[in-house]
Amino acid sequence: MLSIGGLVELVPEKPVVGGRMLARVEGEVVLVSGAIPGERLAARIARRQQGVLFATTVDVLEPSPDRCDPGPDPACGG
Repeated sequence: MLSIGGLVELVPEKPVVGGRMLARVEGEVVLVSGAIPGERLAARIARRQQGVLFATTVDVLEPSPDRCDPGPDPACGG
């Protein structure tokens, strides 16, 4: 089971309502911010709500070709 505050490596599949990306890790649904579908990244689990994990991108390990220079805000995703 993934723990709050822990780091996880994931690959977002597609966008969902609210600007987050859907990913699945160890059979669990993770909604991650600051990501683009298809890239590999490290994310920190922030909370669990109604069986869904919410995470924030910490590091982009393999960027998507669609990723742009985020400027001063690396969480932007370009």
